[in-house]
Amino acid sequence: VLGDFRSKRLSNLLVSRILSRYIKDPGIEASIGTIFRYSLIVIGFITIFQTVGFDLSTLSLLAGALGVGIGFGLQSIVSNFVSGLILLFERPIKVGDWVVVSSGEGLVKKISVRATEIETFDRTSIIIPNSELISSSVKNWTLKDRIGRLVITVGVYRDDFKVVF
Repeated sequence: VLGDFRSKRLSNLLVSRILSRYIKDPGIEASIGTIFRYSLIVIGFITIFQTVGFDLSTLSLLAGALGVGIGFGLQSIVSNFVSGLILLFERPIKVGDWVVVSSGEGLVKKISVRATEIETFDRTSIIIPNSELISSSVKNWTLKDRIGRLVITVGVYRDDFKVVF
């Protein structure tokens, strides 16, 4: 928990103090910050294992067995994880985009490894598994540029038509 707190804090410092000067797209900043955070966590675990005296080559059998277990038992979680990495690298959607999905529409607030948070225009949050964003259709109004459009239907009033209640 302490390591996760420190990695989150270092990631936030990287985004707010360094990346914000050089990168103007908040989606790229968030992607780099997330990748940096998870890299710090993995490096921390490897360092702890080596400090304690674990030979990491002995973990290969355990990793293989874990891989088979993950393949069968945690298929949806792994699918969401891989889909999250695809979203972070390929960037078909990014933080700040206006998207329309099957469960609603709104602005992308956060893309994490497991799920993506979309805030609707009435301030509710939709949490969508990343595998759904990869496998189903998503309308992204602001993928290429930040200019969106709004269609407003206007009725016409005629004098010769009167409604009486």
